[in-house]
Amino acid sequence: DLDNTLWGGVIAEDGAEGVHFSPEGAGYRHFAYQTLLARLRREGTILAAVSRNDRGVVLPPLQSGQMPLNEGDFVAVVASYHAKSAQIRELATQLNLGLDAFVFVDDNPLELEEVRQALPAVRCLPFPVTDEALPATLEKLAAMFARDVLTEEDQDRTALYRRRMEGLAPSEATGSDL
Repeated sequence: DLDNTLWGGVIAEDGAEGVHFSPEGAGYRHFAYQTLLARLRREGTILAAVSRNDRGVVLPPLQSGQMPLNEGDFVAVVASYHAKSAQIRELATQLNLGLDAFVFVDDNPLELEEVRQALPAVRCLPFPVTDEALPATLEKLAAMFARDVLTEEDQDRTALYRRRMEGLAPSEATGSDL
């Protein structure tokens, strides 16, 4: 998820200038989360974002160069008004990955439950709503992707999967309506 997960705030309401992701203040949790995700990506974890939004609205912060993560760190940024479960299912198909390979992080309990019910194989993790809950969440997420050895293939994994995604036709994905 992006709003109130990758960054603080709702981009469609707050605008690209109104979302928070700096290492201090309201953006602290989001900065720490992005920093962990950036490390995991360098270690071979594939990042993808799903959002109930317009793609043109969510891309400016990812293209700004001001966050620890940018658009190039993601194999895909899917922004549509389809159910997030449908977006994840489509990503799994396009990437040729099993749903059990996906971890979905969101701040919204309704979105988490929609994905849990529609895609029980996907591990769902709530984004922490307090600074105190952040370390445990980051530790849990890091443990899910822990590696003993880092290979060159691991480091190139995002580029490999991005090449698989090139030329994707827009999906007519459907799914639950909250």
